[in-house]
Amino acid sequence: DALAAEVDLPATQVLALFNKSIKKLGGALRKIEEGAAEAELREQERLGDEAMAAVQRRAAANAGNSLEADMEDGAREALAKLQGGGSGSGKKAGKKQLEALEKLDVMQYAVKGSDADWQAALKKGSRGNVQIATSAKKRKVSFDGEDEGTHTEATDAKKKARKAGGKKKKKRA
Repeated sequence: DALAAEVDLPATQVLALFNKSIKKLGGALRKIEEGAAEAELREQERLGDEAMAAVQRRAAANAGNSLEADMEDGAREALAKLQGGGSGSGKKAGKKQLEALEKLDVMQYAVKGSDADWQAALKKGSRGNVQIATSAKKRKVSFDGEDEGTHTEATDAKKKARKAGGKKKKKRA
């Protein structure tokens, strides 16, 4: 009311002008924020392009190397990053990661097949899945190690019924 008397305008008009100025201020702040986000996206794209170029240069340099040699190079680079990773807490984190990696059994994730197997599979020209014949046999599930509480005569009867030709239908009275 004091402001309305000071500018000699009705209170409703003062509130309307205040609302309009707040909207303009909000729009200006939004433009500043959008500009900063756009600049950040451009920077990420630039860094992404540089990383892609580095990967392509590395691939061109390793074109004559075998898969094992390329894997060893990558392992050396990763170890160098983990061991020499900066100062202070960065080194501690790198050492912790290295210790955790040494404890893992990573050979369970190894890709099966020799270079010759992979070359033969890739020459077939399939665009979908590539299959490599493995020498490992499939393991069979045995019921010898079942717990006594889970193995009942009812489960034996169900197994026999399935082998005999499916479930028998019960007659309703």
